[in-house]
Amino acid sequence: MSVQTGDTKSVRPFTGKKALLWFLGFFAVIFAVNFTMVYMAIGSFPGLEVASSYKVSQRYNEEIAQARAQEELGWQVDVSANRTNDSVLHIKVNALDKYGTKLNGETVDVKLNRLSDKSHDKHLVLAETSPGIYEGVIPEVANGLWYLHLSFQNSNDEVVFRSRNKLLFKADNQE
Repeated sequence: MSVQTGDTKSVRPFTGKKALLWFLGFFAVIFAVNFTMVYMAIGSFPGLEVASSYKVSQRYNEEIAQARAQEELGWQVDVSANRTNDSVLHIKVNALDKYGTKLNGETVDVKLNRLSDKSHDKHLVLAETSPGIYEGVIPEVANGLWYLHLSFQNSNDEVVFRSRNKLLFKADNQE
């Protein structure tokens, strides 16, 4: 005697063929996502930041000493960077020593870098327009994130002051 239940739905068995298709489909999705991520990473990586990390690490103590010397100077350096509608960046630096005296006769070097694309990097030496005021203009500065590296050099071409400033420029219609 056989007993039948009220459930008469046809259930397809889970066969080896179906298991293989699920297995291959799962790994196909993983492969596609990995391929996409690798493609995006390679396309956005500009290359090596430094040629030798070891050599850079050997200058670590020098970097600390330079930062301490800069702090002892007590300079007050204000940077303003304003971009016009035609993508021209106007940079103005106001520099005072720790006594409030305007710094003059310094060489002020500006490097404008984009981490995403080194081919757009820009360099400028600012002109001293009046004592303690250094100004310059960089044309064709596109929207996006930029880093403004500012350095003051003495008469021996030694860097005595450095700063790194983050700038974000958006299109006029964005908020």
